[in-house]
Amino acid sequence: NLEEFDHDAQWAAVLKVRYILLVFAQVGYVFLVSSALEPLSCYRDVDKKMYMSANPQIECNWCASAQLEFYDIKTGELTYPAIATISYGLASVYGFGIPALFFKIMYAHRKVLRKHEFTKNYGFLTSKTSEKFYWWEVAIIVRKLMLSIITKHSIDRSTSNSQGSTIRQTLCNMVIIFIACTAQVSARPFAHSDANYAETATLFCTMMVLIVGLGTRDVTDEDGNPIYDPNLRKQQLTAAE
Repeated sequence: NLEEFDHDAQWAAVLKVRYILLVFAQVGYVFLVSSALEPLSCYRDVDKKMYMSANPQIECNWCASAQLEFYDIKTGELTYPAIATISYGLASVYGFGIPALFFKIMYAHRKVLRKHEFTKNYGFLTSKTSEKFYWWEVAIIVRKLMLSIITKHSIDRSTSNSQGSTIRQTLCNMVIIFIACTAQVSARPFAHSDANYAETATLFCTMMVLIVGLGTRDVTDEDGNPIYDPNLRKQQLTAAE
């Protein structure tokens, strides 16, 4: 009857919205995590203080005052402790919540992965992998999370430590890519060989880019002094105004 039809239509609409949200969470995972981690990306300026890379007007200081305040009445803006707290919360929800949700969905349906009902609603998670490695999408997401965390890690731009900080970041990324490439070659988790070759080639090219970038990176001049403009923050503040 009409009432049953309305119920079925509403349920179909709910499933459609859920599908869209899950696909967005998968496709936009790096963007969501990187955006959430943005306030935690700080650099040490020539005045030895840490400032947000995205907004050099804000000092990355948890103890700017005697009391931990989350709102600056004078400026009418959130303080860095408030911004960082929100950042940690969102990064935790996005970074760990999304892969946990995906794994829960896949594990709960691990025995019906090739059924029409599952592939219609969640096929984008497991359609490319073999049934043995149905959880591989979660491994890929965790890899993206680790790369995002390392990329957003604070760096020191005030001294020659800038080069050391950047090199450490690159080396950490190389370790992660190497582990991922080794796991990919060993497991061959995708159902089709072409997909396995493509993923291996992608990881290999990423490793080559990191190696080339590491070999050509130079933040010092011919005398070994750090190439850093002391007026950089002043220019950033002027641009922000």
